[in-house]
Amino acid sequence: MNPQASLLPFEVVIEVTSLCNFNCTGCFNNSSFAESGRGSHHSPEDTLRIKKIIDSIAEAGIKTVRFTGGEPLLRNDLPELFEYARQKKLNIRLNTNASLIDQPMADLIHHYVSDVLISFNGYDDESDEAWTRMKKSFSKKIKGLSFLNPSVLSIRAGTVLTSSNIVHLEKIFKQIQNSPLKQWEVYRPVTQSIVEPLKEEIGIVLDKLVKMSVEFKSVVKIANAIPFCLHDREVMNEICLGAIADDGHSRLIADPRGFLKPSYFINENLGSSDQVLDGWNRPFMKSMRELNFLPDECRACDYLLKCKGGSRFKAHSAFNNYRAPDPLKPLIKNI
Repeated sequence: MNPQASLLPFEVVIEVTSLCNFNCTGCFNNSSFAESGRGSHHSPEDTLRIKKIIDSIAEAGIKTVRFTGGEPLLRNDLPELFEYARQKKLNIRLNTNASLIDQPMADLIHHYVSDVLISFNGYDDESDEAWTRMKKSFSKKIKGLSFLNPSVLSIRAGTVLTSSNIVHLEKIFKQIQNSPLKQWEVYRPVTQSIVEPLKEEIGIVLDKLVKMSVEFKSVVKIANAIPFCLHDREVMNEICLGAIADDGHSRLIADPRGFLKPSYFINENLGSSDQVLDGWNRPFMKSMRELNFLPDECRACDYLLKCKGGSRFKAHSAFNNYRAPDPLKPLIKNI
């Protein structure tokens, strides 16, 4: 066993493609690896590149790999990559928009994948199309979802909170209730802008999530970094996962451009994507995990180990300083 096993990332996320069949308005990839376009189809050399990343994950002693994109189901070598990861004894997770799932694809997923995360940002074709900019995207997702068996794998829904869908969260909730989806998580929108779409609406969101959590019989969490001091801290602690999945605290992302980065959003180059341990042990990553970038005013908070000062990415985007406060923090009066 690797002697550093307790210090390893929980998972490595491989962005296996820049291609996508949707053109979502809030896609963070459009400001990173897809900024200059959605790329081209995949070559044997690209398959080998991803296998080298998988080798590095397994050699490091990390147990979980997540495939995402773009839309990973656009890769015609996905069965080969799944099989390769299985041979390395890795737990395989998948992020997808579900629109390309048919029975053969579902059979493949059932055979290899333990957890699927599906994006849901609307409750019908019209509302979902406003996000995806793809005709009948909601109907395609629902059809794809119908092929998946929740007794075989965990199927989760993820919703990026926007001013538009906050009004209709109950309608999204009803659609999820009537589907094979057993877990639902929502996300604070993350952009390069200092403007915060949720600054006036976080109280409404939390009240709705608390109510729906009772009905859903599984707590609906805000799953990305957000300052707990925006609202009653005990309520935030109950309804938020905190920053553990963000900013390099528990995982690395392998970018399609060939390097590792701390999160989907932070484009700090941590070195070659097939050198996972080297990237994880870079000084930047150690400083992030040791909370060296925590704002001074957060250090006395009882929830700092979970909240971690909110999003360090948003702090840097707003103030060009990872140690700055999350820009949501000063905008709303503490309760």
